[in-house]
Amino acid sequence: MISRSILAAGLTVWAGVAASAVNADDSRVLANLLKLHGDDVQVLYSAGALDRASHVQERLSAIARDVRDWSGLDLQVQGLVLSPDDWESLHLAAPYGMPQTMAQGVAVPAWGDERSVALWERLIGKPLPWNQGEPLRGSKEEAASLALADTMLQVEIGRMAAERAVPLAGPEWVGELLAHVVASSAMAVHEEVRAGEIDALYDALAQHVTPPAGVEAFSARADLEQRLAYQPLFHRGARIVLAKDGRKAARTLLKLPMGHGGQLTQAELLKRYPDLGAWLRGTAPAAH
Repeated sequence: MISRSILAAGLTVWAGVAASAVNADDSRVLANLLKLHGDDVQVLYSAGALDRASHVQERLSAIARDVRDWSGLDLQVQGLVLSPDDWESLHLAAPYGMPQTMAQGVAVPAWGDERSVALWERLIGKPLPWNQGEPLRGSKEEAASLALADTMLQVEIGRMAAERAVPLAGPEWVGELLAHVVASSAMAVHEEVRAGEIDALYDALAQHVTPPAGVEAFSARADLEQRLAYQPLFHRGARIVLAKDGRKAARTLLKLPMGHGGQLTQAELLKRYPDLGAWLRGTAPAAH
């Protein structure tokens, strides 16, 4: 299991849970952020993080356009690229090195540091991988921690899309699976070369975190440790979906609720993807 030292007091909110209302100190930090305008996505960023802000804007713009093309949904997402000091000043619940949705948008780390490196090395149980050339800033390990944070950012945007596409409540695992399908579909479109790297990340994570029960017990209200433990399972489920529908997987699932009263049901998923039955029972092999 994850070392409890990672899960400091108060870190019971995962990236998908919005932060508390903005107080005076938060307003001061937010007012001091710089602004990077864009056609699809605006990014607020800490001083010294323009290059990182540009990269995040490109990533968010790509997936926002994808979701709009696939489903007609306009996510209207804003990015916040925050330094460690600004992250701490805003009292964000997620540890530095993970994305977090807050009232103003989705916050991500501006650069890697010893905390983000330590977080990810503990989560995957080994030194951080690196195969993407020379980093723009900091050590290779620090840059690698950003790449892993961005992997989770893709899923976080997928959660936004899932919430918009499936307005009627159902089993929570359905929305989380859809979030991973959106993330994996976007990865297949824009970063297919990273497929092996992403699979390896989730395989490593699965070796060090164990969910307390099967997929159907997933809860978005669980603490950080439990939600992390389920992520490799949902990645595997998304791979099963993409094995059938390929890059059209997210388009198919985002539109499916429109013809079923705003719901995406287990029955509909199993009808289209029979292999998800074994996945739900915990007997499905990894889909690569």
